[in-house]
Amino acid sequence: MAVTLPLVLLLYNFCFLPKNLRLPRPFAQDIYEKSENSYAELRSSRAKGRGLRSFIFVLPYFFLLLFYLLGYFFLYNPKGLIHGADILGSAKYIRGSIILIMSVVLLHYLKLCFLPLKLSLHHIFPIIHSFFQPEALLSFTILLVILLVGLKTYTLFPQVSFVIFYFFLTLLPVLNIIPFGGLMQERYLYFSSFGFCMLLALLFAKALNYRQSAKLLPKSLKNIWRFGGYFCVFSVLALYSLRTYNRNFDWKNDLTLWTKVLKAYPQSSVAHFFLGKEYARLGDEDKTIFSYQKALENVPQENTLAMTGDPAMIHNEMGAFYLRKKSYPLAELEFKKALQANPNFFSAVNNLGIIYASQGKDEEAILEFKKAIALNPNFPEPYLNLMKIYLKKGMYEEIKDLARKMESLKRPELKKMLTHIIRLEGK
Repeated sequence: MAVTLPLVLLLYNFCFLPKNLRLPRPFAQDIYEKSENSYAELRSSRAKGRGLRSFIFVLPYFFLLLFYLLGYFFLYNPKGLIHGADILGSAKYIRGSIILIMSVVLLHYLKLCFLPLKLSLHHIFPIIHSFFQPEALLSFTILLVILLVGLKTYTLFPQVSFVIFYFFLTLLPVLNIIPFGGLMQERYLYFSSFGFCMLLALLFAKALNYRQSAKLLPKSLKNIWRFGGYFCVFSVLALYSLRTYNRNFDWKNDLTLWTKVLKAYPQSSVAHFFLGKEYARLGDEDKTIFSYQKALENVPQENTLAMTGDPAMIHNEMGAFYLRKKSYPLAELEFKKALQANPNFFSAVNNLGIIYASQGKDEEAILEFKKAIALNPNFPEPYLNLMKIYLKKGMYEEIKDLARKMESLKRPELKKMLTHIIRLEGK
């Protein structure tokens, strides 16, 4: 919302003429009689002169936005934002135009506003290769019609124009203009849905006021119209409230949440993966292994574009599950499969070192822990695991060198963990 606030304020100024810029009604009528222009046309022509004043009014907000973006990119490590795009797969981004894909996503956002039936934490979309694919063509056509309606209603019905452009403006930061690692999340509709609610309010208000202007209608028909209008209002409120109430049960815990995702998208490797993690936490071995295997089976989906399960991460989680069960041969096999999928996966390297250490293979464990540190110097676990082996073997010079490396990381929690380990070892 911080990014789009200046644009929303600018849109508000353009759609709703401030009082100090409105023409007096008698003067407007005089112009109307002389030029035979409607008052609405006069208002539209007058709007041309307020563009600069509207922009000056919101200019401080644009400066604040600039400071916010500079602070984020230069102080908050912008690599985290761009790196998230790797989840989507750069090759898929090249093969499928992001503009075409996001048009389909935008239409899906609109559909969820009108029909919030297929709600899910995770959504899957087809890769769009051409504008003439049915999904892209339909999405572009509908969106173009909506935008044209917004432009055409600007003069006579600025409220309608405002809510239409408000909806799209508030979704602008999440349309992957800068890839950030996700195609669609329903929570991105929080602010945009205000525009949809305002549109419904305008339509109902117009319908309920129609009975006052329809003077030729019999009184009985006016009452029927009034009753029908209120019935529609309360029906919409009741249906959306009921959907919200039922949706709360889906968020009861991780198990119900990801089970609901699987009902919407049975081929989701992500849903199977997180279900596997939840079953592992609950100690259900059969369902854990089944979920992880299903996650692996659904990873190679070349015709879809979404956040997919990482094979290396899935194998690593399976290995961690076996490790907790002390099934060391199975755990070692899974960690090695994870490294086959991604040789630089430092977590799997560290876990493989834990396996070797548990089996008394200290030299092999030391090599794996050192490799994990080289792959990710900010990952604390291999430092601590390596320190335990050094303490056990009495390698005090290596302990000093490792302690100096840990201090250079400027991670206070590492120093606390190191002190705790040394105290436990009695050194």
